Amino acid sequence: MDNHHNAPHDWQYNTGNEFTPDEPLPPYSLLPEPGLIQNQIDDDPSARMPKPCVVPQTAQTYHGSIYRPFARAYSPDLLSHGITRSDFIAFVDGLNEVWLADPYLQAISVSGNVLNFMPLLETQIVGLGVTVAAEYGSLKLSQMRTEAYLRLANTELFKPKELRVQILKTWEMMHTAGIPRTVLQLRPVGEDERFEDLDDTDTDKGKGREYDPQLRRMETLKDYVMPLTFDPGRPSSDNWLKQASEKQERFFSERQNSIIRGKREKAAKQVSEAESAERELNRQADELESTKAKATARAAERLSGPLGESNQGQLWIQEDLEKELKKLDKQLQRVSREREKKVARKVQQSERRLHRVEKREHRIAQKVMWIVVSADDGTGFENHLMEHTTYME
Repeated sequence: MDNHHNAPHDWQYNTGNEFTPDEPLPPYSLLPEPGLIQNQIDDDPSARMPKPCVVPQTAQTYHGSIYRPFARAYSPDLLSHGITRSDFIAFVDGLNEVWLADPYLQAISVSGNVLNFMPLLETQIVGLGVTVAAEYGSLKLSQMRTEAYLRLANTELFKPKELRVQILKTWEMMHTAGIPRTVLQLRPVGEDERFEDLDDTDTDKGKGREYDPQLRRMETLKDYVMPLTFDPGRPSSDNWLKQASEKQERFFSERQNSIIRGKREKAAKQVSEAESAERELNRQADELESTKAKATARAAERLSGPLGESNQGQLWIQEDLEKELKKLDKQLQRVSREREKKVARKVQQSERRLHRVEKREHRIAQKVMWIVVSADDGTGFENHLMEHTTYME
């Protein structure tokens, strides 16, 4: 038998040379140090994905989270992690489909007459392989469909790319993004109430778009999360029930945002009207002050003439001036009252209106749900539609 093949680790030495105790041991270099450092970096989720991708709900309602969709949006930064635009938009569309309570389920849930609608419930959830008792209603149905869908999406799309997707409330989304606050403080709105256009498919990119509450929320987060582009299209469906659901959710989302936008526009209009009225009243006041100055100059000119040579003439000139100045002062007081009525009050009304809409926007910002895509740390995923639940994959 060849003794060469019996020597352990013989491949580390010079093949064919006999090892002697006097020779130093060769270095062990199966795993070079740079490789160890790189592996340690790759095992750190924050290094793999420093900023998460977050997508907001389009609006919020007191009826519950399941009645508002998530925005159709995509971050180009996801492409470097293997998630394409088409895959992510398809994921969002699918999530909205299982997330939203159908309008007829909503009505039945309110009336309590769910048992009569059982065949349709079974039809809606059979594709996910989920069964549900009729008395659960639309909320429980949405919870179960979403749980199954997120589990499938993590298994098939995100986990193979060392990512995970969750549905989180605002405070938990902020924690995941590393934001050192527990309340989302919306950034101040400028006078033009417009935001940078974040949609790269818009032909008027760079010109800005009209005020949008969900864009304002994203602007507040922009230093902590991936940038988003919003897809202007809408998913199409041949199913009449889905079409009705899509139509209803678009109506309610657009209505809430349009109400907020309308209140802001009305407040801005009041400020504009106040500024216009103030300019006109200032013009009138300037004219009256000019008239007073001219009246005083005329009186001085009369005093230097023949009439001013006598005491009686001086008295007449002084009485005429005082009478004219008194009349002009009354007109100035009227202008001042008009300024208080048309300017100060309108500004106060505008400020009160803006304060109310700010409180409403702030409240909505804390209650909307978020799609959150982050590096997979192996702890499973959360779905805050089902409170305090973590799903291990």
